[in-house]
Amino acid sequence: MLELLIESSSSGEHYAVTFTREGTNLRTSCTCPAGQKGIHCKHRLSLLAGDLSSIVGEVPADIGAQLAALLPGSDVERVLEQLRVAEAGVTAAQAEVKRVKKALDRVMHS
Repeated sequence: MLELLIESSSSGEHYAVTFTREGTNLRTSCTCPAGQKGIHCKHRLSLLAGDLSSIVGEVPADIGAQLAALLPGSDVERVLEQLRVAEAGVTAAQAEVKRVKKALDRVMHS
């Protein structure tokens, strides 16, 4: 188990973030309001992405490596990849909507 104390950039509150890996299951928790409601929170995601800037107190030298070692082969890694693909689809769709609106502007004003 790995537990870190972090400071929220938006509220300045301190929250405890915990990571536990058993086999391919990676369980995380955070004491922030979103974490307490059982929904994803930016604190866990940013730590898993390697952003250690919110950690309060002395940061262990190998904490980045410890966090990075939790993801490979885990259920969370698989779903994070699905999220990346979905977000890329949203970005592409937004770009297509913008392109089509510009085309609409051209035909409506010509």
